[in-house]
Amino acid sequence: MATEVYFALAGPQAFGDWKIIGSQINGPMTYRISASAMGNARVFGEVRYWNADGQLVVEPFYEYTEIATDNSTQNIRARFRSAAPASTEVRIVVTSFPRTEMPSRRAGSRSVGTPSREQ
Repeated sequence: MATEVYFALAGPQAFGDWKIIGSQINGPMTYRISASAMGNARVFGEVRYWNADGQLVVEPFYEYTEIATDNSTQNIRARFRSAAPASTEVRIVVTSFPRTEMPSRRAGSRSVGTPSREQ
């Protein structure tokens, strides 16, 4: 289990740039992602990753989410938008687990090779 903290900028009522919040050499992995504004604004996020079924997905979330990745080399990315009329700094906490240690909410994984994923 590993926990990392990142910071990103949530655009004012529009998504900011994608930020790498995790790099995976091989998997499959489970990631718990939580995001909180550094002020009083509400922030909404999207996370982009290759899921346990081997599909590239962009998943919206508010406050936290848990994702299950496939057996690949990839970067997990997130971006945020603020409900406020100004940009807002976001604190992101990412905890990762090999799926052999902690079952994920999704079943199945790739079992052949370690394909590279470009995003």
